[in-house]
Amino acid sequence: MLLGHHVGFIDDVKGAEVDALLTVAAPAEAERIRERPALRGCRWPPIIHPSSVVSSHAQIGEGCYIGPFAIVTDITLGRHVHLFAHNVLGARVTIGDFSVILPHATVASDARIGKRCMIAMGARIHAGVTIGDDCRVGANAVVRKNMPAGSIAVCESRTRIRSNVALGRTRRAAP
Repeated sequence: MLLGHHVGFIDDVKGAEVDALLTVAAPAEAERIRERPALRGCRWPPIIHPSSVVSSHAQIGEGCYIGPFAIVTDITLGRHVHLFAHNVLGARVTIGDFSVILPHATVASDARIGKRCMIAMGARIHAGVTIGDDCRVGANAVVRKNMPAGSIAVCESRTRIRSNVALGRTRRAAP
């Protein structure tokens, strides 16, 4: 039992008609699990967190998850798309099956994200950009132009680490 619900193994379902949610953040692996014969009878309702804001014009595929404080306009989500906390998706965004968008990522209007993509925390996808299937966008990366299938975008800024810094103190002027 977990939080008052019976939890078992996937293969124990054996084609039963039950409501299920697939929560695997690796897009290709999630797709393989979904196709297992034991899951053929499962129903895959979308799960929408009560604190999210979802337009009545949104088209949400089976098994989708929309997390807390997400803002979703008139978008189209494929099957088993996961949107995590604080995601913002602009108008007419399309996201392909089994894609995952991690917390605090923003996708501007008219963007298209392919199947099995993973968009990392804090990433920004500009308006009108098309991201091909099986792409990865790194944490805090900003995507301004189209990405071909199978490509990776990473943030180019460097993180500087300084040591021996006195915080909140002023330096004495040189004599």
